[in-house]
Amino acid sequence: MRIKNVLQVMCVLVGGLLYSSYAPATPVVHLENSAVIDQPIMGDNLSPISDFLVSSIGKRKSVDLIINSPGGSVSSGFAFLSRLDYVRSRGVVINCFVPEIAASMAFQILLHCDNRYALKRAGLLWHRVSIGIRATRLNTLVIADLLTDLSAVDKQIVADLEANLPLSKERIVYHLDRETLHFATDLNVLAPGFLTEVVDAVPGLYETMKSDKVVRQANEMDFLKKLFGGEIFYIKRDANVDSDADTTLQFKAAGAGR
Repeated sequence: MRIKNVLQVMCVLVGGLLYSSYAPATPVVHLENSAVIDQPIMGDNLSPISDFLVSSIGKRKSVDLIINSPGGSVSSGFAFLSRLDYVRSRGVVINCFVPEIAASMAFQILLHCDNRYALKRAGLLWHRVSIGIRATRLNTLVIADLLTDLSAVDKQIVADLEANLPLSKERIVYHLDRETLHFATDLNVLAPGFLTEVVDAVPGLYETMKSDKVVRQANEMDFLKKLFGGEIFYIKRDANVDSDADTTLQFKAAGAGR
């Protein structure tokens, strides 16, 4: 009888230890292990974060990646994902945190995280690839090729969604086409298990986002200056000009007069 009681106590202790090892700990953001995506994704402005991730191999067990972006360039995002997946394959755990928004390409990045934490009012959205074309003459052959390319990107987007979202393809495509904006609490019900945890607050999250010591994207304006090789300044549009915006970016070659 005594042996039986001892065995029962041991089973309870072991069971408790096993449970505690799998129970999620309270998420915390650590400044020294963090990187922040808080701008549109474009060009190579994710390079500082890519470099930080690769440099973490062999030095850090995990990285806290804060995602607070409406998305951006698909080609830039996919290039970043290649590095992200490589770093994960080398044993670095990627913990992702969404304080307010992860949409479009930013949501595709969220798909590739090991652990996903979101504040309960954070907006999460996926959709088909889209482009904007203005004042450009395109013939039918160019348009046909463009549609083929866009279709291929859509297939990759859906494949990533299917591989990581616990939803049927039918439901994934339904929200893909309608560009549904989900609050984290709603997505947690729709696709249970996708988000590691939906929380009210994360210690260190906003402090890290504001810090000038954290690794973050290259500045968007600096990137545009580099891209266009000149100075950037804002001007007000003429009130009589039919426009969908109040301001426009103007570019001038370095050294040229205004």
